[in-house]
Amino acid sequence: MGPLAVRSAIPGAALLASLCAWFGLGCVVDNAQQSSPPSAGEYSPTPSASVPNTGPTAPMLVKVDPNVSMTATPGEGVGVFSEYKSGGHWHVWWTCDTNRTGQSCAFDVKVTPASGSLSNVRSDQFGSADTLTESPLEAVTSTSTNTEGVYFDAVAGVAIKLDASVGGLRDGSFLFFVQDGQVNGGFTGVLTDPLLLEGSSP
Repeated sequence: MGPLAVRSAIPGAALLASLCAWFGLGCVVDNAQQSSPPSAGEYSPTPSASVPNTGPTAPMLVKVDPNVSMTATPGEGVGVFSEYKSGGHWHVWWTCDTNRTGQSCAFDVKVTPASGSLSNVRSDQFGSADTLTESPLEAVTSTSTNTEGVYFDAVAGVAIKLDASVGGLRDGSFLFFVQDGQVNGGFTGVLTDPLLLEGSSP
């Protein structure tokens, strides 16, 4: 994976992060310390009764910093990036490693809310052959050296379930977000896929 930059929308706050390995999740941001690896099914700095620990197949719940954006170089690595804006506004977007492999990536990205429904669903830079279904939300794209994604709104404070596959493969190593000012909260293990995401503040 190529360099990943993280920027806060809050004036005066700027964060830079780089991924330590192509598919690794160890990241460094402003010399912040990494968090201890959580157990599968328990990844939530703020305990949540809504996500029981039922074993390694249970989706992890992660908290996403609000109003922080990420950037990645299209074509340099595979990634699915989740951003949250206060008020329940989400942007999920993805990149491929075409510059390294010479091949495109077949993404299938599904999003479902823990309660309520999604609204204001719209595509972001889709190609003519890409498809977007609004209810339930499912984006199917062939992505190469461009960035593609979806915007949508959920009820503020409600978690969403992200289920993303690349060429039919589900791998939590492809999933990225910002938590506590760090990419993936500094967690160096492998996230679950599907993954539950919730804004750290509504």
